[in-house]
Amino acid sequence: MKKTLLSTVFALIAITCFSQDYITLKNGTLKTVIVSEITPEFVKYRDFDNQNGALYTISKSDVLKVLFQNGKEEIFEETPKPNSLELVNNKIYMNGEKLSDKEIKALFQGTNALGLYNQSKTMKRAGTMVSILGAVICGIGIGGFISNGDESLKSVDPIISKSESVICTVTGGICMISGIVLTYQSSSAKKKAVNMYNNSSRKSSDLSLNIGFTGNGIGMQLTF
Repeated sequence: MKKTLLSTVFALIAITCFSQDYITLKNGTLKTVIVSEITPEFVKYRDFDNQNGALYTISKSDVLKVLFQNGKEEIFEETPKPNSLELVNNKIYMNGEKLSDKEIKALFQGTNALGLYNQSKTMKRAGTMVSILGAVICGIGIGGFISNGDESLKSVDPIISKSESVICTVTGGICMISGIVLTYQSSSAKKKAVNMYNNSSRKSSDLSLNIGFTGNGIGMQLTF
């Protein structure tokens, strides 16, 4: 009698521990389920605690891996979404092809990404102009130092005084640094524009409606 009872307990423990599947989502969530089917785009499952309940469907793009009750593990690699943008060397590409300024503006039309992209272009132009201006002013300052220190030019009045040379050199240096900062901010704004476009495109295509039968009727689940 005791052996029979122990065998039953061990059997129940084994069923409880090894009859469920596990779905790990990319956001870190772990689901204890019974996997019904895996298609090229979706994973279909029922909750382990309600195996006669609704059949749920989840996009494979949201799933990191599935661990089956027999110990087999299936890991899903993220496939790049078509028509997503990439920023390489501050140039925007789609599907490996570099886009022109006109194509980018047409693609961003009607989105907040267009404003960021235009802002990045404005900052880049400003950064280039300020850097050039700074280099010219700095050059004048350095030229003033040279003319004031050259013994062969002592009989000739220097173009600018030593104090003016210091002012020009410092001012030019500040302008050049400001130009570098503007150029960096330009690249950052362009990167944000690309990410904003990719995220908005992904959200628009990740909606799914799950319909299944429960013990009380029909259940629906909207995933986004």
